[in-house]
Amino acid sequence: MLDTGERYMPDFDRDWTLEHVHRYLLARELAAGKDVLDIACGEGYGSALLAARARQVTGVDISSEIIAWASRKYQADNLRYREGSATAIPLDENSVDLVVSFETIEHLAEQEAMLREIKRVLRPQGVLIISSPDKYEYSDIPGFHNEFHVRELYAEEFERLLNDNFTHHQMLGQRIVFGSLVAGSEKDSFVSWQKDSLESFFPGLSHAEYCIAIAGDGVLPALPHSILKGTLEEADKVVNLRESLNKAQNRIHELEQELVYCQKLCADFQQQLRRAWEETRGVEEKYRGETAYRIKVQNELEALLHSHSWKMTRPLRSVAAGLRELRGLGRQATPVADVPDDGERSGIWPPDVRALEMRDIVLDGKEPERFPRTGVFLHVYYPDILEEMLQCVAMLPEADIFISTDSAEKRACIRRTLDMQGLAAQIRICPNQGWDIAPFLIGFADVIPEYPLILRLHSKCSPQLGETGTAWRKMLYKTLAGDRERVNGIVNAFTANPDLGMACPPVLPYYARAVHMGGNYRQMHELLKRFNIDIRPDTPIDFPMGSMFWCRPQVLAPWLSCDFSYEDFAPQAEDIRDSSLAHALERLFFFGCGIAGCRWARLPE
Repeated sequence: MLDTGERYMPDFDRDWTLEHVHRYLLARELAAGKDVLDIACGEGYGSALLAARARQVTGVDISSEIIAWASRKYQADNLRYREGSATAIPLDENSVDLVVSFETIEHLAEQEAMLREIKRVLRPQGVLIISSPDKYEYSDIPGFHNEFHVRELYAEEFERLLNDNFTHHQMLGQRIVFGSLVAGSEKDSFVSWQKDSLESFFPGLSHAEYCIAIAGDGVLPALPHSILKGTLEEADKVVNLRESLNKAQNRIHELEQELVYCQKLCADFQQQLRRAWEETRGVEEKYRGETAYRIKVQNELEALLHSHSWKMTRPLRSVAAGLRELRGLGRQATPVADVPDDGERSGIWPPDVRALEMRDIVLDGKEPERFPRTGVFLHVYYPDILEEMLQCVAMLPEADIFISTDSAEKRACIRRTLDMQGLAAQIRICPNQGWDIAPFLIGFADVIPEYPLILRLHSKCSPQLGETGTAWRKMLYKTLAGDRERVNGIVNAFTANPDLGMACPPVLPYYARAVHMGGNYRQMHELLKRFNIDIRPDTPIDFPMGSMFWCRPQVLAPWLSCDFSYEDFAPQAEDIRDSSLAHALERLFFFGCGIAGCRWARLPE
């Protein structure tokens, strides 16, 4: 037979073994020399236990399958099993001395009918021993629901039902302690104390989970208080705790292995970062040298071609072809910048925004003398990440919080989180277009200019990157506002450098390959033409990958002045973000610094 949970099966030994067996041991004390009915006998073990003392035992159950099983498993001359229900017992009137009904009545809606049928088969001086879970202790307190129970009774309801059908009854209680204890409810026969409050006093068994009653119209037999002992190792809670402990230990082992792997990965990333930085410096120095050489060659070539000697000296024609090739080489490379070494940034068009980078930024973590009024702008598409973002906001002593999201449901969720943390914020619902860029530049275009300093974060999830995306987001948050000292250092850097327009996190080597225009050139070119800036497809660029940063509002002014609408940000599929207006604007943030006459910096990790 399969253990479905509907019937007790002795082969599956847990807490309910103590409960069920204990009841049948009590019933056996009443069964000596009597004709006994075990109604809803189930698997049959209880009827067999009663047969050891009784004159005759009949086990009745509604399941033909279970009756066939019990008849094969338990056999004795004074034991029989019959198919039938508790409301239609297949026995004659006045045919039994003792009816045993354990954990049956709660499975029926027709409880009055069940008791009437039991009285029908009982002889005038017969006795019923019956049990039922107390709904308060069994279900209400633990918040438990037994799917097989049709109508559970509170102890008062159970007792009232017995009063309505029998002249006398006696109530006992049962629960696991550990061990199964059955005790009377009379003060002079049994009392209980609570371990955590020895002054407490309770007549009978305190907090009995089951009610066991003996009822009849004649003199009722007395039952002793009793306990069926078990071992603590078999207790449900102990078994469950042991399983939980094993799972926790296995998880700890897995996390330790993951930690070792992450530490190795971090060390590899740091090494790659150092190598990439060294390579970048070498490339830049080589690039500057080649640019200077090309300008020199171009100037020399122009002077030669316009000289009198060139016109007069025909023998030099033999080298004309080579000189023309050299001249073409010089003209192909329009100078990227004529930026003096003193750091002036005038005339850097066509622009290489890398020339605007402030490489020597210093973060002084001392408390600023005056913390500027700061606007914190959060885009929350994934509300479950909001608490991470608010940990960053908590690092700012003073800030006005502005939040964008795309639905009323998310706004309500965000509001609940803010209320729990005692925070106030202005929340605006924006169309789900333009990812996090449009809600920022359009949704808050009216308030961005009001703040001398801005911190921008969004609930970056990057599900396509899995755990790598999560690690990236945490790095971005930590770099921008991971602790108070970090925030102080960034504010001090903006104060000490009036021309610092934007500060953003570093680019990890893993993502460095994505620093390019991609399919966004056309959009970028059209936007920059508004400011008389021309770029070519091979113009070097850089941008704050992840679009999170600190900035002054003037570096955003060029893009705010474009008066974009949400219709400009046509919906894009997740896998074709390139060529979208949002991706183009993300790559133009540093250009905004150049237009505003500012520089930008990458923050150290």
